[in-house]
Amino acid sequence: MDTNLISEKDLSLLKIKLGKSRRNQKDWDWISELLVSHDVVVPQYVGEKNAAGNETAIIIGEMLPVFTSAEECGRQMQVFAREIGKATEYRMTVRPYEEMAMTADAAGLTLCVDPKTDGKNCFLTYKMGRIEAALIY
Repeated sequence: MDTNLISEKDLSLLKIKLGKSRRNQKDWDWISELLVSHDVVVPQYVGEKNAAGNETAIIIGEMLPVFTSAEECGRQMQVFAREIGKATEYRMTVRPYEEMAMTADAAGLTLCVDPKTDGKNCFLTYKMGRIEAALIY
């Protein structure tokens, strides 16, 4: 399976841009272009299917979590399983960021990029067609 995940170099630059106290339109354009031109890692429940017969993405509260790397996804899903007190069987899939943003919007969820398991600390959140917050933890 071909993946088009954000490179470590671009991820570092993204963190710098998001960490600025003020971002200009050029920064937001670069951030948007970077996200829509790449894929994200999506944890999905194994065996649980929606009405269309597709395995369903894991949803935490009102958040649809996606990750910039398989390593971060695996790390956070292990912590999540410990916190809820049960093992969650999941698999990782790679989907375009833009597709996941549209999926979150259609379901009324917030797309959270690289969330920590408390659901409050995300790399950035996206809802209803725009980036809501950019948080560095």
